[in-house]
Amino acid sequence: MRFYSLPYALGAIGVIYIGFLVFFSNRKSRVNVSFFSLCIILAVWLIAYAISFSTTSPVVAYSFARIACTAVAFTTPTLYLFVALYLGKFEQEKKYIYLCYGILLFMFPFFIFTNLFLGDYRQYSWGYYSKAGPLHPLYLLVWVSVWTKGLPLFFDKRMWD
Repeated sequence: MRFYSLPYALGAIGVIYIGFLVFFSNRKSRVNVSFFSLCIILAVWLIAYAISFSTTSPVVAYSFARIACTAVAFTTPTLYLFVALYLGKFEQEKKYIYLCYGILLFMFPFFIFTNLFLGDYRQYSWGYYSKAGPLHPLYLLVWVSVWTKGLPLFFDKRMWD
């Protein structure tokens, strides 16, 4: 493992550990399950980039970069889901949450099997890193949409009481 991969690997271990702690504290809580889902997605993202940075094979690095970028695409709606559940606003927000997941699930094969969202890759001193593809701005539009709608929800006073 290269030095540059270490923070990603340690971050993944920490995130998954916290996720399991929360999940096992109450497995039946939808809030805990959504937080655990977020932790799993973050861990996949971090582990995939740790592997991508560690390999000397551009093909392997690019494959894991695809996995990392696909995982990170699902972090935003999953965080939105967690906050909506935590604040007890899931019923109000569920149509939008389902829409976001639906759009991302539609994009999923394009993330994994084409160069439309994730273009080529480039080698840096720390390892291989992916470049955005021609349709990446479409994903960013979804990302900005979720954050624009979700940020006020995130800063709801009840979130921090």
